[in-house]
Amino acid sequence: MRRKLINKCLSLLFLYRAFIESMASENASRLTAMQKAEENIEERLDNLNSQFNRQRQNAITEELLDIIAGFEALVRSF
Repeated sequence: MRRKLINKCLSLLFLYRAFIESMASENASRLTAMQKAEENIEERLDNLNSQFNRQRQNAITEELLDIIAGFEALVRSF
């Protein structure tokens, strides 16, 4: 009787351990996926920031060129 009970307890412990290891493995896999997603988001954000800064700088350059062209036109008219 005792031996059966011990065997049953051990079987349940092994089953529980397998379940816990499975959960740990699943969570580790999810963590890896989330870390990769975070890296991708950071890379995308860096690319978008660079693109925004280039477009902003181009707009500033165009505006300055317009101002200079207008000033030169005024100077020539006098």
